[in-house]
Amino acid sequence: MRKLEPGHSRGVRGGLAVLALATVLAILASGAPAFAQEAADDDVGLRVGAARFQPGISLTTIYDSNVYRSDSTKEWDFIQVVAPRLRFVYPGADNYFLVGAQYHLRKYFGLGTGEDDEIGHRDLDTYDNFGVDLRVDGNRRGKVSPTFNLLVRNRAQVLDSAEWPALADSNMYHFGLGADLGVRIRPRSAFSITPGLAYELADHRTGTTGTRERWATGHDVTGRLGVEWRFLPKTALRLDFEVGGLSWSFRPTDNAELQQLIVEASQVDPEAARLLDLTLYDSQHWRLWFGLQGRFSRKLAVQALFGYANVYFPDDPNTSVPESRAQLTGADGILGRVQVHLRPADTQIFTIGFVRDYEYTYFSNYYISSSPYVRYQGIFGGRVDARASASYSYREIFGDISRTDHQVDALAGVGVRVTSWFEPWLEYTLLAVPKSTDENVSFATHTAQIRLELGF
Repeated sequence: MRKLEPGHSRGVRGGLAVLALATVLAILASGAPAFAQEAADDDVGLRVGAARFQPGISLTTIYDSNVYRSDSTKEWDFIQVVAPRLRFVYPGADNYFLVGAQYHLRKYFGLGTGEDDEIGHRDLDTYDNFGVDLRVDGNRRGKVSPTFNLLVRNRAQVLDSAEWPALADSNMYHFGLGADLGVRIRPRSAFSITPGLAYELADHRTGTTGTRERWATGHDVTGRLGVEWRFLPKTALRLDFEVGGLSWSFRPTDNAELQQLIVEASQVDPEAARLLDLTLYDSQHWRLWFGLQGRFSRKLAVQALFGYANVYFPDDPNTSVPESRAQLTGADGILGRVQVHLRPADTQIFTIGFVRDYEYTYFSNYYISSSPYVRYQGIFGGRVDARASASYSYREIFGDISRTDHQVDALAGVGVRVTSWFEPWLEYTLLAVPKSTDENVSFATHTAQIRLELGF
């Protein structure tokens, strides 16, 4: 039972937060973003000259059957989410400009807890999730077209299980900034080359607002090259290559207070002591994708990409032991993306796909995920929207934390277009890790929500 005991120090709370992150790393690595700006068509919204202004807000009430993603101690609750957004777009044929902003408040009602639980679920509330998007495309129909994209995100991810007591805050906060600058060169109308440079900042902290502990700050600089040849009007061969490096300017070992918190936490739970040996290693990476994508008819669109990648961690002592797979090499580097869209009618879309790719994990080295999925979207009578999806993910994590997870996701929802600017939705989701080599990771949670979408 989660109870705030007066004798527990802030050190115990912080140390257990570190332990929580390490044991549910898969949720951090593959969980859905805390918020996402609703996609809007460029030709909707309030007209401002040749541009469009697209305000909106979503109000959502959610029932969650397992708020801490725990298998041994399950607690349910209702959650209120308020998510306003703004989007301004100039969709010119020659020059394109978009700027957007979004905010996400998530408040738990505090139900479904024990009588002696003094925290309730206040440790899951989030008040400072936000995002900013900026995109500029210049001279889009010319021979040389500069492009610039900027993404800023601050979001929280649930990271703990309920069996750890006295945890003051159960979110890991990620601040991310990504900037991507490129130049599209078109020697011919059907052929383009796009060199570019991207920078990504990732900062990780936990704790309450104003008193968060800094865990790690990473910097990833990547050079990119994209080549596209349209051999049919709406179908192209693509080659995308990237090479770069991830370096850490701040690690958990650089935070003396955090190290002391782990020591104090190990007095309550000896398992926490193993976190003193976790290290974040600088790395170099490259990845190549090649294949085709496009629409072959009104009813059929296909993406088929083959990929290969390597990621090297030179300072990791385990790299000399092939069995550890501490570096991404060999057959592990084989990647793929296959997706087929079937449109039997203009208002019905079925998608079948498979993706195998790698991602960094910030408290291990990397993970490889292989995931088949199916999706459906439909409109009935011009008023009723329906969507459904299901996926399975086989995830292998390598590094100081190594384990294998099986994850299942499912979604079903229906919305009614009352007007062009108001649509209520009912949705159900399932998120489960039914099997893992770490018994503390397995769980299942069901959510049901009522969402009111207002705006464009």
